[in-house]
Amino acid sequence: MIMKILYVSYFRTIKGPETLVKAMQYLKDLDIETTMLSTGPILDMCKRLAKKLDVKINFTGFVDEKTLSKYYSEADVIVFPYGSGVTLVEAMMAGKAIITYDRSWARGFSTHMKDAIIVYEREPRAFADAIKKLYYDESLRKTLAKNALEKTKKMKWKPVADQVGESFELAIKRKGGNIVK
Repeated sequence: MIMKILYVSYFRTIKGPETLVKAMQYLKDLDIETTMLSTGPILDMCKRLAKKLDVKINFTGFVDEKTLSKYYSEADVIVFPYGSGVTLVEAMMAGKAIITYDRSWARGFSTHMKDAIIVYEREPRAFADAIKKLYYDESLRKTLAKNALEKTKKMKWKPVADQVGESFELAIKRKGGNIVK
């Protein structure tokens, strides 16, 4: 059985795409197909890293909404080494198992081992271990996916939008920026 992994986020260092690329080196013995969508300033670096580590990853570049929906529907697991609340909720709505890094916004949307696996270290080996766990435990993968989808059906979207906005405001303040309201 091939397990399909999907990464959907901009290729910037802060988003951690290289973490997933590096994680794949520990999973070469598994039947996994990894696709990374989007573009950004470190896309070429991630491609070179994948080649250097001899890991097979499909780098698609930017895709339109219709194609994005197709990738979401075909994926088994969606990995966010450091995504955003918006993309996390989008993945939950797709009804897929999710692996994400432990950030305050992630804890606000997800519960570890209930509707996602929250990785507490931004280390490739930690992400590889989480992927391996879902590879060998199809029941857990299906449970996480089902619970994530159910959670989105119960979400009240105004508080979700407020929470995402608060996350952006906090990030801006940490960088010393001003928030215009």
